[in-house]
Amino acid sequence: MKDMNKKTLLIVFAVFMATMSFAQTTYFDLTATVNRRYQGFSKGDVIKIKGLEQQIISTDVLSSNGTTSTEYYLILEDGRKVPVSISIDRALKFHMKSVDDVWNAVVLQDVITFLIKNGSQTNLRQKLESESLDYIDYIQSKELEFIDPYLLDYLYSLVNKIAPSTLIDGRPGNVNLLIENNPELNASSFPNGTIIITTGLLSALHTEDELVAILAHEIAHFVLDHSVVNINKMEEEKKRAEALAAFATFMAGIAEIGTAVASNGYYVPGAITAATAATAFSVARATAYKMGMRYNHKQENEADKYAVKIVKYLGYDTNALATALNRIVNVMRRDRLDHYYFASYTHPALMERINNVGTPSNTVDANFEKMISFAVTNTAYLKYDSRRFREALEYTSQNINNNVGTADDYLIKANCLLALYDKPETNNEALTLINKAKQLEPTNFNLYKAEILAQLRLKNKSAATSLLNNYISYLENSRNDLPKIMNEKMWRNFYNFVETEQSWAERMKVKLSGMAL
Repeated sequence: MKDMNKKTLLIVFAVFMATMSFAQTTYFDLTATVNRRYQGFSKGDVIKIKGLEQQIISTDVLSSNGTTSTEYYLILEDGRKVPVSISIDRALKFHMKSVDDVWNAVVLQDVITFLIKNGSQTNLRQKLESESLDYIDYIQSKELEFIDPYLLDYLYSLVNKIAPSTLIDGRPGNVNLLIENNPELNASSFPNGTIIITTGLLSALHTEDELVAILAHEIAHFVLDHSVVNINKMEEEKKRAEALAAFATFMAGIAEIGTAVASNGYYVPGAITAATAATAFSVARATAYKMGMRYNHKQENEADKYAVKIVKYLGYDTNALATALNRIVNVMRRDRLDHYYFASYTHPALMERINNVGTPSNTVDANFEKMISFAVTNTAYLKYDSRRFREALEYTSQNINNNVGTADDYLIKANCLLALYDKPETNNEALTLINKAKQLEPTNFNLYKAEILAQLRLKNKSAATSLLNNYISYLENSRNDLPKIMNEKMWRNFYNFVETEQSWAERMKVKLSGMAL
């Protein structure tokens, strides 16, 4: 009898080890009307859904040939469990009263059907999360992350309104943000939930409604699992391996790029150069391709559709996405940009999307512009560095007109005026801007040199000479502060800058002594 009990236990244990399963349930409230017969329900029936149960079943767990399958069940208000089939997207019409209702309906209609066909693909998702983190590390290692705690906190406050409370299909990951120091008009949604938005795109927007619409569009790509859908298609077509190989070759060919040094006599400590930003954009496009983030027309339209719904439920302008996309078109036209927007769309297709989602407006919210003003200044830096003086002038003027201009805004604008014009009125305006910048930040090295050049433009030799002597003294005093800088990279950058400026100032002093203005 004892032997029989042992044998029975061994059989039970073997069966248990051969097949293991666990269930995970997410609870929510969602009502749906049946459009066609579905799992025993008739057309016109109203069902109240209280949750979604995910059952993961693993077979042959002791074997390397084991398989894993996933089944999904709707948990109804009366406690019944109804299997989810791939026809759910056509059979049920969901009633949506909130943002969470929209996202939960999206998952049930569009995502679960994909997961039923393809499984949870845990290994693929882990690889994509690792690749996402690698790209974020690249951005940060190249000093391309734009650090503005206030702006980042503001963006998170918006994301908390937009993003789903949880992903009811059980996917890991949550929406998180990174602001990229880049003048390109770009936003990307990575498979792990990271949304990267550039300072250039932020600077193109003029209301909170527009920003919410853009963020909702990117969050929709994440919720809809578009990157994983695309990678599955690439795998079927054997393009994923080619994309990975091409990306590795591309990255191997990229030279190390340092941060900004000097440009036309204008130094921006800590800012990246336009060349760095351009390289980052190329890396972003290559990354987007290998990670399935180059979305097709259908996927862009899906993300647009849900973004408009989210904007509506949050009480924002339902035309906000159309306005945001139209702002982007206007900047592209102004800047004569021919590259793709979001790495997938050319101008005609972008105009088609605008027509599909609403009517653009020209509304401007000065309070919103003030909140993103540091990003605007940063974009002006990069436009100046790439010799786009008129564009840099426009960005700095926006901050100055909104009474949030920093010393950098005034200085960039002054340099732009000197680069674009040579009239007494613009030269005097440039000098006024420099003096305003000196009031705000009297220790800024750049102001000394700019003021000298402005006085020379105005033929004020004596004033320029006096300022030059002051600048030489200031540089010499600054050299004495070098031992206080503990960071080796910062020390070397500062040392090189002071050396270069002292050399220029001494040579300029000789030049001025022999010049007749």
